[in-house]
Amino acid sequence: MRKKIFLLISFSIFYSCNEEITNPGEAPYIPQVTNNWIDESDSSHIFSLNSNDDSLSFGIIDGNETIIIDTINNNTDTFDLLGAFHNRKMFITINYSSLSADSSLRYEGSFLSDNRIQMFSSRDTIIISHN
Repeated sequence: MRKKIFLLISFSIFYSCNEEITNPGEAPYIPQVTNNWIDESDSSHIFSLNSNDDSLSFGIIDGNETIIIDTINNNTDTFDLLGAFHNRKMFITINYSSLSADSSLRYEGSFLSDNRIQMFSSRDTIIISHN
């Protein structure tokens, strides 16, 4: 329940604070969010994004971020994420609380194409894609 309340509040703030996405003249864009998205600069950095709203121009995202540490022994770190999208804009927040209390990272970004997303955070800028 807390997860859904958090998502609704976050999506409301995101939607109201982004003038560009509230532009009524903007053409609707319906992204297909659900997929495994790979960081183009680091193939061991994978985002598994899921949405029950793939047929809509806005919706909620959940999933996880996986970082492959050792391919020989298949060692990975996996972290939960939550977010939302509206047309080409999106945001996700990754929960790193398993590493340190109250630790998270927020990415904001946009769909560059149907299979590429550019995302910005306080730590880095990445482009993720899928085939």
